[in-house]
Amino acid sequence: MPMRMSKFVKKFYKPEEVKARIEARQPPITGLIADVQENKKYDRPDLYMDNGGVVSLNTESLANLIEAWSENSDYWIGKKFELTLGHYKFQKHNDNGGWEDCVGDMIIVKPVSPPLSEQEKAKAAEELRIAEQNAKKDAAAYWDSVSRDRDAFDRDDNDPMS
Repeated sequence: MPMRMSKFVKKFYKPEEVKARIEARQPPITGLIADVQENKKYDRPDLYMDNGGVVSLNTESLANLIEAWSENSDYWIGKKFELTLGHYKFQKHNDNGGWEDCVGDMIIVKPVSPPLSEQEKAKAAEELRIAEQNAKKDAAAYWDSVSRDRDAFDRDDNDPMS
């Protein structure tokens, strides 16, 4: 069976790359979403592109994609997007011991594929609700079984130490 080798390539895009393309008047970086995974280190989702590229989603990018394609990440797979440049404000210490206002660049992900209809968004929301409900039931069942196993272990009459 053939393997898709691009899944082993993980290139995280940086704002500098997007900015350089804009300054060079090149077309924006675009991609198709191959997967969405939680980045536990930064508590945000990462988009895995069909070409092996990866983009971490900031709040603005996440809001753009949710608005277009719903909260259900399964509905994002195969959708096309482009990377644009945005800015954020922050403060840093200056040499005089005070604070200095600064502006940084950040990647903004914008949907290119058409948005879902309201009917499709409702279906996506219902599927997500059911999946979350099932996950809670599965977790509860798991902890119930752990508790039963522990109780059985505690009552083990064949224990030579008791």
